[in-house]
Amino acid sequence: MSPSTKKSGSSFGIYDNAFVTDYECEMGPKTAIGSGCSSTVYACRKRNELTQPLVVKVSRLVDDQHLSLCKTEFELLKRLEENPGVVNVKACYVEIQTNLYYLVMERVHGRSLEMFVQSGEQ
Repeated sequence: MSPSTKKSGSSFGIYDNAFVTDYECEMGPKTAIGSGCSSTVYACRKRNELTQPLVVKVSRLVDDQHLSLCKTEFELLKRLEENPGVVNVKACYVEIQTNLYYLVMERVHGRSLEMFVQSGEQ
């Protein structure tokens, strides 16, 4: 993976330290708001837009195939952003030094999917 020039707007790119420069997050084992088998989600804010709450999904890239899957995930979510039932994706970063993939999304407050399923609502 080689670095590319950072693009403005909501784009996918391979960057060198751009996520850390652009966003402010509390990342640590006790600050995660969710996790799965390959990713952890943290609360964050863009440094120049501190009033807009965001979340970031952080995944460690295993290989170039995983990078391709992450890019596909981002592109599919961007196509669905007009759907009121889908969280809007703001940006996607791949940090070449740490081999981490960051998917930045709007933060939606409410019940977790697990709580919804356990409630038995339809």
